[in-house]
Amino acid sequence: MSNSILVMGYDVERYMSPEDRMASLQGVKKIIALHRKYHAPFTFFILGKLLEYDDYVAELKKELALAGNLADIQQHTYSHPLIKNNERYMREKNRKPISLSEIDTEIQKANQIIEHKLGVKVFGLKTPIGFFKGLQGEPAVLDILKKNGLRFVSSDLVGKGDHPPALLEEEGKPREHYLHENGLSEVPTHGWHDTHILLKNISPYNGVKEACAYYREELVKAHGKGMMYAPNLHPFIYSDKDHDPTASIVETFLSFAKEHKIPVMSYAGYVEQVQRKTT
Repeated sequence: MSNSILVMGYDVERYMSPEDRMASLQGVKKIIALHRKYHAPFTFFILGKLLEYDDYVAELKKELALAGNLADIQQHTYSHPLIKNNERYMREKNRKPISLSEIDTEIQKANQIIEHKLGVKVFGLKTPIGFFKGLQGEPAVLDILKKNGLRFVSSDLVGKGDHPPALLEEEGKPREHYLHENGLSEVPTHGWHDTHILLKNISPYNGVKEACAYYREELVKAHGKGMMYAPNLHPFIYSDKDHDPTASIVETFLSFAKEHKIPVMSYAGYVEQVQRKTT
């Protein structure tokens, strides 16, 4: 269907140890190779702290040069804090949301280090963790994002009660782009995150084969409804020693889009297209 769109984005976030950073980089390389193979745009939502490591930055820049115009760079905050109540996550991790002033600092620091290290002025954010209905009802947080030059946010990443998965439809409405009260665009994601399936084992699916089958079924449903679909993916899952070392999940998405002639977009490309249609 003509309205079907696949929006591809990855949260680049593992920084805690050299092994974590290597896993992140290995996944980044495989993702870029597949997107080059399919000539498919994508977004990396980069955690600011990762860019404090110059050896990582040097390798990342080499890979981004290979990706060329296919790659879109946006931010994932500076240090991966919780910026709104998520009751499920708060119970599991014993963590609380940071203050408004701390949110402001997180966004500023991520903007600054991405521009300084990669030469990119970002205008979008994927929030850590995610929330049911995203940042709706949080005008002060949304205003901080807008004040810092952001034009879109992806925060609506889970289902009711802040539990995954994020269904294709919620309360009888398709999970698609919408505007927050201050004009910021929201790009929600869909389904179980790859980490839910392969790392945390909290989904009904086990292993890469079942994950690929699940995602293909999701794509069939979304395509049948003429919807956009945006999976929630993480490069470290595709490292050499991790859960999907051949990046079969990534290829499942890209091959399905090619097979069904579905446009693949970065988040920036998708938001710009939506904004053109609504102005």
